[in-house]
Amino acid sequence: YLESSAVVGANMAGASQLSNNKTGAAQLSKGVHLKCAHTSGRGALCYTNDGGHILTCGEDGLVKIFEAGNLATEPRTLEHHESPVVTLAVNRKGTYFVTGTDAHTVAYFNYPSGTHIKDLTRMQAAVRHVAFDAKGRYVAVASDDGIVRMVNVALAQYVTLKGHSDSVLCTAYDPKGDYLATSSADGTVCIWDLRDEPTTIKTFNVARVPPGSVQLLRVAWHPNGESLAIPRGSGVQIIERETWDTLCELNGSHTRDVSVVSWSSNGRYLCSAGIDKQLFLWDMASNEALDRYKADSHCCDLKWSPKENMLAFIDADGQLALWAQPIPTHYPSPVGESDTAHASTTPSGLAVAPASASFFASSASGATATGKSATGSTADGLNAAAGDGTDSGVTKESMAEATGVMDEDASEGQSSRRRLRKVVHDSDDGGFSDHDDDEAAEAAALAEQLKRHGARGIAEEAGNGGLSAASAARAAAAVLAGAPLGAALQEVLHPSSTPVKNGRRFLLWNLTGMVISRDESTYSAIEVDFNDSEKHRTMRMTDHYGFSMAALDDAAVMFASRSNNGNPSTIIYRPLAGWAPNSEWQVQLDKGEETLAIALGHKFAAVATSKRYLRVFSHTGAARAVLCLTSPLVALVASRGLLAVVQHMGRASKGEDQNLCVILYDLREPSRPVRLSHGQLPIAESSTLDWIGFSDEGSLSAVDSSGVVRQCVRSAGCEWTPLLHCASLKKSQSEHHWIVGITSTQLMCVICKGDDMFPNTLPRPVLSALPLSMPIATSEPADPELESQRIMTMLQLDEFRVLANEQGIVDEEETQAQLLKFVQRLDSTTLRLFTAACKSERNARALDLAVQLQLPKTIAGALKLANHFKLGPLSDRITRLLEAKHDMTELDEDIELPPPRQSSRPAMAAASDNTQPVKPKSAQEPVAPPVESKHAEHNEQEDGDASENEVDETDVSMPGSANAAAKQTTRSLNPFARAQGRDGAKSVLEVGKGMGDTTPSTLKTNKRKGIVGGSAAPSKKLSK
Repeated sequence: YLESSAVVGANMAGASQLSNNKTGAAQLSKGVHLKCAHTSGRGALCYTNDGGHILTCGEDGLVKIFEAGNLATEPRTLEHHESPVVTLAVNRKGTYFVTGTDAHTVAYFNYPSGTHIKDLTRMQAAVRHVAFDAKGRYVAVASDDGIVRMVNVALAQYVTLKGHSDSVLCTAYDPKGDYLATSSADGTVCIWDLRDEPTTIKTFNVARVPPGSVQLLRVAWHPNGESLAIPRGSGVQIIERETWDTLCELNGSHTRDVSVVSWSSNGRYLCSAGIDKQLFLWDMASNEALDRYKADSHCCDLKWSPKENMLAFIDADGQLALWAQPIPTHYPSPVGESDTAHASTTPSGLAVAPASASFFASSASGATATGKSATGSTADGLNAAAGDGTDSGVTKESMAEATGVMDEDASEGQSSRRRLRKVVHDSDDGGFSDHDDDEAAEAAALAEQLKRHGARGIAEEAGNGGLSAASAARAAAAVLAGAPLGAALQEVLHPSSTPVKNGRRFLLWNLTGMVISRDESTYSAIEVDFNDSEKHRTMRMTDHYGFSMAALDDAAVMFASRSNNGNPSTIIYRPLAGWAPNSEWQVQLDKGEETLAIALGHKFAAVATSKRYLRVFSHTGAARAVLCLTSPLVALVASRGLLAVVQHMGRASKGEDQNLCVILYDLREPSRPVRLSHGQLPIAESSTLDWIGFSDEGSLSAVDSSGVVRQCVRSAGCEWTPLLHCASLKKSQSEHHWIVGITSTQLMCVICKGDDMFPNTLPRPVLSALPLSMPIATSEPADPELESQRIMTMLQLDEFRVLANEQGIVDEEETQAQLLKFVQRLDSTTLRLFTAACKSERNARALDLAVQLQLPKTIAGALKLANHFKLGPLSDRITRLLEAKHDMTELDEDIELPPPRQSSRPAMAAASDNTQPVKPKSAQEPVAPPVESKHAEHNEQEDGDASENEVDETDVSMPGSANAAAKQTTRSLNPFARAQGRDGAKSVLEVGKGMGDTTPSTLKTNKRKGIVGGSAAPSKKLSK
């Protein structure tokens, strides 16, 4: 490696220098010194107990030992591992160290010789973190399978701790040896009591870590073991030992989530590193941020020197950094015993000793030391508090006034981020004057006043000269800083795309094909491969615009880029086939407008831009519509004539939830888009949207980061229903499903393992099919899989009816045949459930299932099964059902039919149509000959009786009669009526608009029985 060293820091420039202190020891000059240690990737480091050396490890599989005071010296290198080493730890005595690798192994070495002694254990998944206990007898090992092992280093025996549902990211032993803290990607931090049998005594919920995130969620115990520091959002939460209550929170400095925290050797200071690539130093006596450092990459590990005023960290680029003298000389030292002469005061005015945990006491006003900025998030907190409907006495007007006070304060030249270093006064109290104590007491009193009287009273008090505007602003911030602002908004999602890796990436991979982008040093290329190679040939083209997104269907492919190299944001559309030449078209957006997402549908293309415009083009490039988006975009997908737009609805009020909505448009009409529905998109708690698209049958589907697959059921008014929990199909916790598409029965995905959240383009990934299985909760003796199949078949049947109605193919023979297949499949599943009910002698349940059977053949099969199991009462009732089917007799009252169902059309479509009453057939309309003359005559006679006699609430017009034609809204509920002739019979789609109401379109012979018909009208009897 090219070893280099640089000095970075405020007011420092030039090369690194070495100077001699009073003892003659070499010491680095003040600032941050960098040294290339390993290749890019995740690494780790730790100090030896004497602070003289630093051990590092990295992606290259090497372990290096650096001199802590002289980076110019060549490090020792240990070449034992062949796979990346992601973690290491040294015992307190400094005589041994352990390493953990992606190859699932934990190795045990002697120090300082570096001799490999043995492998302590081998995990079932990649190792993520290791830690020694205080006595060096046990090593806690965290792995990707959600398991923690406590390994006895002498005997190589271990105890397994199971309590996390996702990858364990960190383990930390309590310095007193009583507790073990573990953090996991499932969004929890667990405290384990080790004094007896290891058990979980406390669980803290933090933000869930999404797959592929650089978040490490490293927790750290205070050196005296009295408190625990936990990264929580963009701040750090300090938890008290035993009570497990929050002592304070350190917020307001990081712009993104905190990933790593570390205490100084005496516990006086804490350093936090976030995925915003910033490191902040905190003085725990005042909860103030003293200084910060902006790194080139995010921090992977962070440690304080046990003997010097020095901080070491390693970043994702493999650089080792030493921050020399991070604590100013006029502050107490971070090493040795903390000087009690420098005891400061908390905002509550309580004198504290920094070496103890008592200095974390919360303020009397109940506010935590959040350190919110004067503008930005605090203003958002004011607005949130003003509109949350609480009775705290804070109104929107008063919040505006308080915000205005803070804005004025900020306009005086202060930055929106709080000051990083406290003003130093020449006094005997360690740099904090009595003026600071007065302001702290004043702020606490004003915070209480704000809670009682609102911000208006505070502002009026400031106007009367009773307090300064800055104090009023700080008081408002102290009360409202805890207002929940929710998780950060999810960025724009491009479903089924991957980031660049080795110059290649998937721009898109769906059920039609894949679009691959290749960076060939001198030029970029696009390759489009199709799943059906007989229908389309592979397409290759040179990329002159730097395309970053693509859309593909059976008719066309579309590419889009953001502005780059002086070129504006560009969209290119290429049809895959066509009769007219020059059908390709291109659109370039105006300067300042960027393409965020694109989608392709039937004869239209949609583009969402940074100006919150939704631009719709025809397949020829003509502009069809320009709509305004009301909130930030999340995703844009289309299929056939439908377009779905996913947007944010603002920040969620709880935890790390995302508040998303989806709008569904109908673009089949060339004149204008028609909004079909607008509702909230359901996702699991603390999850994000991982994939959204349309199934091969045209149903909108979504998958969140927790692995729940959901589908929008248009026949039920666009309600969402879960189809699969991917987590139940994982073979290990490190397994991840990268979604490609969804069919009616399967989820098509690529299974990624380990740290790979996305598939590589080479070699070509293998596509896996996961069977859809709804999470059904059933009572015995029902089979959950059969119940799931039955409900899913019903949903598919209803959705197919909706699509057939929309496309106007109701009466086509192919449509009727497909509907008949759905009914046969549904009856087959219901009959299997009927069999299970008969075996367990659940007669009521069996009859309930028998009534839902639709085909005469399956009803007859149900009767045979009832006789086979010698269930007399059930057999009698099914026999009467069959008699009603053949003889048109009335049904018994003890046989309950399914309740009436609403029309399978979506609610919004029904509301937009002006339906007209159906007119009765003309007398001259030809009528098909009857199937069986005897029954036909019987039907005509009953129809005549029904038309002559007055019909009360229990009467009904029989199917096929003139009266029934005039009153289609009150069709018979008798599901066993014979179908009429070919022309007079209703189609499967018309008659069967719910469960158990479908008839065949044709009858081939006079012996064939029709499919059971149903109705949405109440059950009636014929008047005699």
